[in-house]
Amino acid sequence: MSLIIGINVIVFLAWQSASMVPGLFEFMTANFLVSTSHILHWHAWTLVTAAFSHNELWHLAINMFVLWSFGTVLERLWGTRVFFLSYLAAAVVASISHCAVSSSKMRRLRPSIQARTWIVTVLAREGGPGALRFPTTTA
Repeated sequence: MSLIIGINVIVFLAWQSASMVPGLFEFMTANFLVSTSHILHWHAWTLVTAAFSHNELWHLAINMFVLWSFGTVLERLWGTRVFFLSYLAAAVVASISHCAVSSSKMRRLRPSIQARTWIVTVLAREGGPGALRFPTTTA
């Protein structure tokens, strides 16, 4: 989990520096936002990399707090490998969902960050059942 949090922090710092470093904003928007346009132009990695993007400090802080709170227990339960793969799989599913909805329902090819995707996936999968299975567990 430390690796996931570390990557999130590094990507956040890169976004914060993007306006000050020539070419960095273009690099970040091309590689760390997901959109139907990116996918159609074979930027498939953005299905995953968008999950590490945060646009504001509060956004990063809340997501990392929730990740640490739930992730500590789940990483022990699932193991580090499955935990990490579940984060990546949730990123891909959420990114594909965003592209499908924004293309068909909103009629826009709007780029998006998908940073909360794993958290929503885990809360849906384990949040309720996990709280019932581990009611007295503390991180």
